[in-house]
Amino acid sequence: MKSSLLKYLIKNFIFFLFSFLACLFIFNSLITFLFNRKLDYLQNDLGKYFNQKVLISKVNYSFPLRVSLNDVSIYSGRSPDALKLVVIKEVQLKISPFNSLRNKKLVLSTANILEPVFYWPRCLDFVNTRGQEIIEFIKSLPLDQDINFFIKSGKLNLSPQSLDPAMIGVESSFRKKGSSFISKGNFYLKGGSKPKKLKNLQNKDNPEYYFEGYLQKNSFKIKSAVLKSSSSKLELWGAYSGDLLSLNGYSEFRNFFSYQTSQPEIKGIIKKIKMLFAQSKDIPELKQSSGIKKIFDIECEVKMAPPIVFIKKIDFSLDGVSFNFKGDLTFLDKLLMNMSLSSYSQTQKKTNGQDGQRLEAILKGEIDDYSFSGDIGLSYAGGDYRDLFNQQYHFKVSQLKAGLTGDELISLNLSKLDIYCFLADKKHYFSLSDAYIFIDLKSQRLKEADFNASIGAGFISGKASLDCGFRPMRYGLDFLIIDAEPQDFSSLVPFFSKVKGDLRIRADLRSFPKKKLEGQLLVDNGQLEGIEFFTWLSSFFKIPQLAAVSFNSIDADFYASDEISQLNNIELNSEDVNLSGYYRIMENELINGHFLIKLSRSLLEDSPRFNSLLKLLGKDFTYLDFEFKLSGLYNEINFQWQDSKFKKGLQDSIPGFFERGLEKRVERLIEQLRTSGER
Repeated sequence: MKSSLLKYLIKNFIFFLFSFLACLFIFNSLITFLFNRKLDYLQNDLGKYFNQKVLISKVNYSFPLRVSLNDVSIYSGRSPDALKLVVIKEVQLKISPFNSLRNKKLVLSTANILEPVFYWPRCLDFVNTRGQEIIEFIKSLPLDQDINFFIKSGKLNLSPQSLDPAMIGVESSFRKKGSSFISKGNFYLKGGSKPKKLKNLQNKDNPEYYFEGYLQKNSFKIKSAVLKSSSSKLELWGAYSGDLLSLNGYSEFRNFFSYQTSQPEIKGIIKKIKMLFAQSKDIPELKQSSGIKKIFDIECEVKMAPPIVFIKKIDFSLDGVSFNFKGDLTFLDKLLMNMSLSSYSQTQKKTNGQDGQRLEAILKGEIDDYSFSGDIGLSYAGGDYRDLFNQQYHFKVSQLKAGLTGDELISLNLSKLDIYCFLADKKHYFSLSDAYIFIDLKSQRLKEADFNASIGAGFISGKASLDCGFRPMRYGLDFLIIDAEPQDFSSLVPFFSKVKGDLRIRADLRSFPKKKLEGQLLVDNGQLEGIEFFTWLSSFFKIPQLAAVSFNSIDADFYASDEISQLNNIELNSEDVNLSGYYRIMENELINGHFLIKLSRSLLEDSPRFNSLLKLLGKDFTYLDFEFKLSGLYNEINFQWQDSKFKKGLQDSIPGFFERGLEKRVERLIEQLRTSGER
């Protein structure tokens, strides 16, 4: 009997459960049907409430009070030409029964936002135009109402117009409990044509944030705002009152200047013994810092006056250097910016008696159509007049665009870049166009960038590197210039203003063990005109053709440091003039040089000073050798003809030089040449 009763109860329970589930299914389907039947009204009501167009493809209802909205699109306004701000795959809403009964209206308790895509900078424009409304909406939330928001698998689209846009992934939660607000989450790179490298970076270091604050009567108190990653941390606190945001805090960077190597485990007694007696040269030498750098005393004051944000000050201190940042941002149809950064350190003055280090930087420009155009200025004084970085730079940028790719991670391209350098109170200028820069930040220690651009009529390409494993950081630059015109670099190298031809340069710049620039240059099929040495030589020998020398090629090795600038292995080749030698400018601007020149017989025949000498030489020679020494100051160079070696060459060229009694006659001719124009 017990068995029959048990079967009866189970049968009725299954029947009841099936009936309940069927009714629940019918109820959910009915409510879902009614929601979708009134979907247009729902979209219209939401659009009126937020003053934005809202489109929803489908609504699903789940017992007791759960509603999900599928394929939600939110626009910047209600006009037909409004742009999409956010596209959401699904919004899951949970209604609080207790608060709904108490307030006699539906009260939201939880919202799960699944796979939203936020379009930048459209969202920025929206915050600019309706930012104050957003703040007032947050302030108007009832203090006794608790709300939870969760963003899962979100994306910030950085380039909506791209077919393969780069994005920043977002995972975030927002909780309101009474007057308190707590939000936390993380960010990561997402997207690109080859996402494997991006995935490696994503797994390596996802920045996280934490925010906690609470509403007061007329202000919002920020208890803690933290942004951190595996290598850095920023923590701020303060308040937003009226239109003024005031913050204080600190920051630290871990392993930014340090570099740690992992040694493989050594197995076997023989290998361990060999390791004990290994020479020091087998062990890499690396100057490491403490691994942690801290920024102290952060003070920030920002005034909100839409559409302008005034950054009154952001002050902080790093390694004994005080920094000040200020400026303003104007959010219109395009973003306008005008900012400056300055720093000063007296550390160097205390250690070596020189003036302190100074840095000034300015940024003025606009961001329009995802590109930046404007001016960037840099001025640095290292405290020592010999320092290559006692310089000022001004960059005029046109249409700079940035993106993320699977190959290079960060890509930059710009239509034009004008560069002005002020060195020793002299202004230098050159221009780049159609420039592309690819920056690889995967390595924690070595940051590298490949670049190429048009420069004047030519082309430049190369690689720049920054080694963060040392303090101060070490840098390097390798580049190649081809098919350029020397005049394009005349402001940097005044000598080039007097050279015509096809220029090629291969060079590298290094900061360690000392700052130096070295490489090779080659000029093909050109002309020298207005060169001081050849102008003097033309007057000295009365050969007008030497004032403008056409050549087949000029090549030389160059080297520059704080102590010396020099051209070595100079070779000039032409039909009538061949030259070899070197030219050096020392630290105190003293000149040291030596040239060996070969002049053709046909060229010498045009000089009245060589008529008598050529008759003695006859028709058997094609070139005569002349040797010159350069000395003096940079602006007052002395040229001296080394006539003794010239005389020796004549002795070897004229048969019977001594026997025929020509020695004194030749010496008189040489004396006439030497004293006619030498200075």
